[in-house]
Formats: sequence, structure tokens, C-alpha cells
Amino acid sequence: MKLKIGPVEVNVFQPSGWVYETSAGLDVMGGLFRAISAGGGVGRLVFKQQRAGLPNTGRKYSLEYAQVVVGVGTPWPIPVTASGSAEAFTSGSVGGLPVYRMPGSPDASGEGGPPTGFVGTFSMSTISGNAFAGGSAALILMGAIEFLWQPVAYKYFTIVCGASVSSAIGVGVTGARGYLGNIRER
Repeated sequence: MKLKIGPVEVNVFQPSGWVYETSAGLDVMGGLFRAISAGGGVGRLVFKQQRAGLPNTGRKYSLEYAQVVVGVGTPWPIPVTASGSAEAFTSGSVGGLPVYRMPGSPDASGEGGPPTGFVGTFSMSTISGNAFAGGSAALILMGAIEFLWQPVAYKYFTIVCGASVSSAIGVGVTGARGYLGNIRER
């Protein structure tokens, strides 16, 4: 994406050479007060390396995650809900959107290897709707730059859509912070 400032064009977001492919996970949420809930989850995100001009030629890697989740929305007054997804469920980046890197961020793979730049603290904001089966859209920020163990900026982001099964009917907005690690080639 280019931003034009007077006569100068600046590349704001650069494709990282990686595309989100799918995910699998399990989240459990418990009601705290009215429509506010909190919980946690575990799972994995799968990324595919995209070589310049050659789609579907790169290697795939999965990164496991654990996260803490806070949400606002229904279902209420259901005290505990669970939601899960499998890699076989329909999911993918919006319009094939790749993982983008922020200005000044290095290549996530360190020039051709696994996506080590994604490892570390990540944040995810999700909008979802469920009627025992559901859909969601999420903004995922990865590769945190930290100061005193807190993220102050992120190096990479992507937007993804997915499907899940749920124990409830409802809509909501959630925010999660977790850790991505344990890279495995697939």
C-alpha cells in the first residue's frame, strides 16, 4: 500500500512473503458481569510462504499459540461457552490478503527460512457471530517489539476470516493477547 505525501510516495505496508492459510484452536470463555466475559485458548496458525510471482509454491509452517481473551457481547446469561475450529473448516485471508509488514520491519523469514519474525507476543481483535456454527473476522498483529515486557509496536499484521462451532448463540467482540511459538514445517 502506498501513501502519497506531496510529490513523495511511501510504501506503508509491504507484503511479507507469507500468507495466512488456516488455523485450529479451542477457546473457553466464562461470564464475568452481564455481557463481559474472559477466558483463554490454545491452537495453531498455519502460514504459507509465497515466492514472488509463483503462488502455491512455498513451504507451510504452523505456529502454536496460547492466549488470554476478554470479550463483550452475547451470549448472556450463559455462564460458560466453548468455541473450536479445525484446519479443515473454511477459512482464509480476506481476498487473499497476505501477511503485511510494517514500515522498517525485516523479512519475517530472515531471507528464506521459517517465519521466525512472527514468534513472540501477538494480539488479535475479533468480531464474531454464532448460532452453534459461526463466522468471524480478525485482525492479527504479530512480532511484537517490547519494552518492559509490554508490546509497544508490532512488525506484521493480517486480516483473516474463519468458521467455527460454538456452544452458544450470540455475537461479540473480543480482544486477545498471547504468545506465538513452536514453529513446525508441514
